[in-house]
Amino acid sequence: MSRQAYEAKHVRGVILGTLQAYYPNGLSGANVFNHAVRPVFPTMEWAEAFRHLAYLKDRGFTEEVKPSELQDIDSTKDIIYRLTAAGLDLAAGVTQDPAILIDA
Repeated sequence: MSRQAYEAKHVRGVILGTLQAYYPNGLSGANVFNHAVRPVFPTMEWAEAFRHLAYLKDRGFTEEVKPSELQDIDSTKDIIYRLTAAGLDLAAGVTQDPAILIDA
C-alpha cells in the first residue's frame, strides 16, 4: 500500500473517530480540521481534508446538517458534519470498510 493510500485511510478514520465522540451531535468542518486532522496531519491543507469529508458523506458514513434553515453557510468550513448510523457502526468497529482505517 502506498503512503498516500495509507494516509487517506488514516485521516478518514481520524475524522470518523472524532465525530463518534460527539455523536449524536456534529462538528463544523473547521473544528474537525483544526482539532482532529491538523494535530495528526500537520501539513494537510483544508482542501484535502474537505475531500475526505466529502468522500465520507458520499459513502453514507456522514451527513451534512444545517444548524438552521435560516442560517447561511459562508464556507465549506462552516458545514456541520454528523455520523450516520452506518458511520457510527464503522467507527465502533461493528462493520469494516477497506478504504478507512479505524484505530482499535
